[in-house]
Amino acid sequence: MAGGISSSMHPRNLFIVVAALALIFLGFSYSRKLEESGAVEEVHELTHRVFLDVDMENQHLGRITIGLYGEVVPKTAENFRALCTGEMGKAHNGKLLHYKGTPFHRIIPGFMIQGGDIVSGDGKGNQSIYGGTFRDENFKLKHSHPGVVAMVNSGPDSNGSQFFIATVKTYWLEGEHVVFGEVIDGMDTVYAIEGSAGTYSGKPRKKVIIADSGGIAAQVEYALEAVRKGNAAVGVREADVIVGSPNDLLIIALLLPVEVPQQHLRICVDGYSFALVYQGGGRK
Repeated sequence: MAGGISSSMHPRNLFIVVAALALIFLGFSYSRKLEESGAVEEVHELTHRVFLDVDMENQHLGRITIGLYGEVVPKTAENFRALCTGEMGKAHNGKLLHYKGTPFHRIIPGFMIQGGDIVSGDGKGNQSIYGGTFRDENFKLKHSHPGVVAMVNSGPDSNGSQFFIATVKTYWLEGEHVVFGEVIDGMDTVYAIEGSAGTYSGKPRKKVIIADSGGIAAQVEYALEAVRKGNAAVGVREADVIVGSPNDLLIIALLLPVEVPQQHLRICVDGYSFALVYQGGGRK
């Protein structure tokens, strides 16, 4: 009837429509809040820096520098740090607790590069500095971006020496693999490994080896010792990465025959470059 109220506008039906719209609005608002909370990731301090020098087909490819979140996952971070330096020596089974000489045995484009099998080098071995494997510490750190470094496992609480470096955001691994660090320099090397040696089966088509590994602090001391002995070349370059401490800078200043800008000091030892500067100034 013209000018009348249709059945769809009956008060009872109108209430149902309004209630449905309210539920839709609340659901949308809640989903937006979840997205926003997930987007703002808590920032944590890096407690240690370590490096992996990588060779591909017996040729030096580059260095990957990794920062560790020792305050969030201290046990996991310490395991990786010590395996990088090799300071623990040999395990009870005679295996060397050191990443040096081990391969990246699984490389999948659009996913990650995996290495760290100090037992057999093929992904079947997994041994930590604590003897065997250890429990998942926590899942506070997220798989939120490329360059995240996390533990490889065979199920819950089975962490050992194997790790992977993500080349994409691996959100589907949340709550399953413990994140303990991230690449702070050398993602170009990670992508080079992924692109040159990766296959969709994961079996590398080229031999990729961790030729050396260690802690950044140890490398700083090595560079300083080289300067003391006079067998290091010292130069200045704008793009140097900055590491070190006030003591490093003081020792360098005393040893160098000429003055150099503090924030641009570079030392070359055995073909590798080390930049030393105090943490309170310059670029970080």
